[in-house]
Amino acid sequence: MKRIVYCSSYEKMEEFPDFFKGLKKKHDAESLDQIKPDQLLTETIVVIVGGDGTLNYFLNHISNFAHIKVVYFPCGTANDFSKSLKLNATEPSLELLESILNSSPLVNIPVMRCNDKRFINVATGGAPGRVTKSGSDLLKKITGSISYYVNALEGLISANEVTLTYKSNNSEEKEIKTYGFIVSQGLFAGGGVKVTPSLLPSFQEEFFFLTADTEHLTESLGVILKIQNFNQVLYNDPTMEAISTKSLTVKSKSEIPLKLDGEEYSAQVFKFEKEGSSLSFYLY
Repeated sequence: MKRIVYCSSYEKMEEFPDFFKGLKKKHDAESLDQIKPDQLLTETIVVIVGGDGTLNYFLNHISNFAHIKVVYFPCGTANDFSKSLKLNATEPSLELLESILNSSPLVNIPVMRCNDKRFINVATGGAPGRVTKSGSDLLKKITGSISYYVNALEGLISANEVTLTYKSNNSEEKEIKTYGFIVSQGLFAGGGVKVTPSLLPSFQEEFFFLTADTEHLTESLGVILKIQNFNQVLYNDPTMEAISTKSLTVKSKSEIPLKLDGEEYSAQVFKFEKEGSSLSFYLY
């Protein structure tokens, strides 16, 4: 019998009590919180029940992903990362779990790093980082992606302009005055809003950096709306800086608030890269 470990919030365990009781009874499943970070060194199935925040918690709790395969039941508030995998919001069940383990293929997704923190989907800095709130957000639950635009406009109206310097790969360092930036390998944030100019997620060597000069704010909002059109690839729009890169350093004289998969973080210097490890997800 394969070792099974589950990762979920207390709220989700209360929401799906029969699933977790069955998981413990049939598979002798253990909670991730009962395990030390370096204990998953043999083949293990990790069942993640929740949204982007739960997935981020898992990424930053485990030291080695080499022997782990993930069954992800996206049932959080936004589930943005799951949309890039084309996984629909799903209520977990033992029958579905057995079917996934017996017949579903695996895909390896690179793990992103920002300084000493891991993430797998999107990092939003400055005003965009104020859009996706950590934890439960009633407005987001009710209105979906509409809340992204409501919060985006509120954030921009009250946003502080910051001067950033950034350097990608081996290019020269550049300076920009902006309200914020997005670093992404997934396609979506804010409950399903497309935040990259690409048509596909960037699950290979590179990832995306997107920002805009404050002088072009009005035009940039128009480009953001264009990005929602899956038939357009917008790498060379003059109102925005859109870069596909293997490494990125972003600096500011003051500390900038950041969200990593919706979880709060802040620093004056951010170094983004793919850390070289990957996580195996079942596709179903």
